[in-house]
Amino acid sequence: MNDLINILSENKIKKALVIDDSFNIKPNVSNISYTLDDWDRFFDDLQSVDVDLIKTIIKDYDDIDSENLKKSDSFIGALWDLRDEIPASKTLFARYSNDMSHDLEILGKLKSTLTKLNIQSEELGVIDSYVDKEIYERKISNSDIDIIFIDLFLGGEQDSLAQERSSNLIKRIVSERKVSPPLVVLMSRSPSLQEKRIEFRDNIGIIESMFRILSKREISDESRVSQVLFNLVSAKENSHKILKFINAWSDGMSNAMDETLNIMRSFDLSTYSKLKELLLDGEGESTGSYIVDIFELIMQHKLEENNGIIDSAIGLNKITDSKSYYPYITTDKYLHELLYSVMFKNNNRIRINPENDNRLAFGDMFVINIEANTTQHYFIDKNNAGNIFLVITPACDLQREIKNNIILLKGNIRELSLNTWVCNDDELITPIVKIDDNYKSIKWDAKSIETLSAQDITLLLSSKRIKRVARLRENATLSLQQVCLSSIGRIGLIAQCLRLML
Repeated sequence: MNDLINILSENKIKKALVIDDSFNIKPNVSNISYTLDDWDRFFDDLQSVDVDLIKTIIKDYDDIDSENLKKSDSFIGALWDLRDEIPASKTLFARYSNDMSHDLEILGKLKSTLTKLNIQSEELGVIDSYVDKEIYERKISNSDIDIIFIDLFLGGEQDSLAQERSSNLIKRIVSERKVSPPLVVLMSRSPSLQEKRIEFRDNIGIIESMFRILSKREISDESRVSQVLFNLVSAKENSHKILKFINAWSDGMSNAMDETLNIMRSFDLSTYSKLKELLLDGEGESTGSYIVDIFELIMQHKLEENNGIIDSAIGLNKITDSKSYYPYITTDKYLHELLYSVMFKNNNRIRINPENDNRLAFGDMFVINIEANTTQHYFIDKNNAGNIFLVITPACDLQREIKNNIILLKGNIRELSLNTWVCNDDELITPIVKIDDNYKSIKWDAKSIETLSAQDITLLLSSKRIKRVARLRENATLSLQQVCLSSIGRIGLIAQCLRLML
């Protein structure tokens, strides 16, 4: 624990805010969950003397419909205040009282753990008519709060509304502290905590290394809380560098977009005509595709010009290694999407050239469509659905509609796992590819070269016997192409011992 206390002190972690509806003075409509049977039983059990007691607080009780009473915080509060005098009220709140007592006991242990770590903690419930709004606002706007523990469901019903209430509160706090938001620990006794964690994190706009989850049971475990705090605080400095880069990128994107749009608006019809005449006709590329390329590069140039992005990127060079983090396969969809987006063009881009739909381009990957193959073809017959093929014929030859055979690199599709994700030195892989909305991995054989005539490819594509599944970006394709060509172009030399004998 001394190591943790030291690292907390070094990172100036001094104050925590614990947000849970258990801290509310009284229950309200948002944090109780009663069925129709519960309410029917309550009203059936009420005695006339009980009603008289209620009327001392709810003056217009007789004028309010029972359905509206159930939705009234004042009515719920009155029943709570009278629970020791009205047996039906005590029965109605029995489950709520037990849940709150249990949660308060757990949260008390959390406070005790934080105190041992020299962290001062404040408590906050759900905003309601009983809460001093000025104090409430002061607590959530306190820039000295270093870490927040918040219940996944701020409300008794543990539904989407209660979850939204939690995420909106944290989102507000984070947005007001864009440069240095607090660390966040999401807690709940709900079994859906793990399932909801990524959704919650994305909603509040915070990065993974500044966010953790703890079940209410784990909150009682001092060692588990300490471990989570150690991981969060160890990564704090690096997390802030990443956050600074994200914020700079967001601002830079807006500026770069405006500057790029100004350039786009300066192009008139004659400019587009000249581009087509001078640059496109000889290459066989469509005007739309080339223009998209041009403005992608202009946008990129403007981003590179932004000092905020470059300065914050320089800060990323100083990210120190952390023993708390290591490469692993995650269920987080964004890790897969990130790598796939970096390596592949979006398939939607192919629609710009509809007239070339049955022609392959440099970096195109295709697979055999077994279901559509009812007739024989030599290429189909010698391969199978587990194979994938990459077009590595130079792009300029493909654009000029060559009549010769197209060179293909052959690979095998594999399920995405830790073993297929991380390559060995002797393997040639594409770590991720999306095929029919499923992420896979590819292992290539640098010496497995296939050739297929452009005419055959057009025929097989148009008959849907093969289907294009992705288009690898130029740099990634060139890398595979060069490894392949260097492998088949090696010269076998006579062994050293034989040279000596000769």
